[in-house]
Amino acid sequence: SIVSLHKSAGNTEQSLATIERMRALLGRDDPTIDLEQIELLRGLGKRREALQAARTARERFPQQNEFLYLEAFILTDSGQVDEAVTLLRARLSKPGATGTASSTTLADFELYLRIASLYTQANRGTEGVAAARQALERAPADRADMMTAALITLSSAQERAGDAKGSEDSLRRVLDRDPDNATALNNLGYFLVERGERLKEALELIQRAVKAEPTNSSFLDSLGWAYFKLGQLEEAAQHLSDAARRDSSSATIQEHLGDVYHRQGKKDLARAAWQKALSLTVEADEIARLKAKLGGNVK
Repeated sequence: SIVSLHKSAGNTEQSLATIERMRALLGRDDPTIDLEQIELLRGLGKRREALQAARTARERFPQQNEFLYLEAFILTDSGQVDEAVTLLRARLSKPGATGTASSTTLADFELYLRIASLYTQANRGTEGVAAARQALERAPADRADMMTAALITLSSAQERAGDAKGSEDSLRRVLDRDPDNATALNNLGYFLVERGERLKEALELIQRAVKAEPTNSSFLDSLGWAYFKLGQLEEAAQHLSDAARRDSSSATIQEHLGDVYHRQGKKDLARAAWQKALSLTVEADEIARLKAKLGGNVK
């Protein structure tokens, strides 16, 4: 979109002006404009404004679950995961609720999947695993797409909970069914890189994911990080810079980029990237780690 082009070029004011022109042109009944605005505010690190915009849009478009999920995501991003989970749990079906069993199951599946992701995002893996298993139980046997989504979400929660074997097993289950699933390939590769295990295999897995989705910022981050761990700093910097251009709201990408710059001896660029990462995260362990790096304590 035009907004995305302005954003990628760093033209914040033009992005906001474009959104207002689109709103005037399309009217206030088109939720697409609100989604663009919220994503832009998130990307700029303006969480409070993004949260208010998401709440306002959710009230105006009560049938659009995307605004509910965005509100929960931004709350979690702001360190308020319990409030976010409460928001979603309130939508779970109650015993004796009206509606077909099938529609109720599908709605609850999506909610549990989102809850699991929120807990994982907040570094509360054990609770994420429990919610992901609830989603998995509700995935019909004939819906491979739902099984895949639940297993990938479960794997991320297991990894965050410290269950490396369980995490890998869940991803292998996905790849057994769908050998070219890009998200499973990326996640398995990234988890191996983070553990410092089988780095060449990890690189190959991530390369396959990037080949399938060459503009995916998460996959590009994984690829850059794998090259960094292998000591190939030029390739690492290239892919991490590309990832950062495509997603300006990721603390992880900025921290990884800072680590590469530091290893390359580009101290000022490293500090700038770490400082930006610090401004984007609310996680205590990330904050402590970044402050240590900014204080000169780099492992």
